[in-house]
Amino acid sequence: SYKGKYLFNASVRREGSTRFGENHKWGWFPAVSAGWRILEENFFSDATPLSNLKLRVGFGITGNQDIPLYASIAKYNDLGYAYYNGKWDKVYGPVSNPNPDLKWETTKQTDIGIDLSVLGGRISLVADYYYKKTVDLHYDKILPYYTGYSSQTQNIGSKSNKGWEFSLNTQN
Repeated sequence: SYKGKYLFNASVRREGSTRFGENHKWGWFPAVSAGWRILEENFFSDATPLSNLKLRVGFGITGNQDIPLYASIAKYNDLGYAYYNGKWDKVYGPVSNPNPDLKWETTKQTDIGIDLSVLGGRISLVADYYYKKTVDLHYDKILPYYTGYSSQTQNIGSKSNKGWEFSLNTQN
């Protein structure tokens, strides 16, 4: 905070997870935000009915590791019995295809907002516009039969959301 009217915040997280492929176990997740309390500026007179007027902007990246354990490595399982050398033996074999490039699903979000209060804070309005995009979605891709595997967890696709959020509060 500078002079109580210019606000700034920043952070960086580095997270690791064994759920991802050998090439992408770690991710960087920064965030930054700023605010301006416009009402604190000298060009506002004391006669204003406003009790709060603040502009805000923020941007951040988060990561998602919500995939099954061992999704990036080859797994072996009981495949039943096979007759070999005159007896039945238990057989084990690969049941999943490894993916050393499986990585964090990441979401980038931008928010722009305004806080406005009047009558000593008895009526307040918060309005925000947001844009959120998630990339490298975790998805089990169906593999061709000839590979010997049914599917592989991969980073496929993206999605985005955007919109407005409003909150009106009164103290009657």
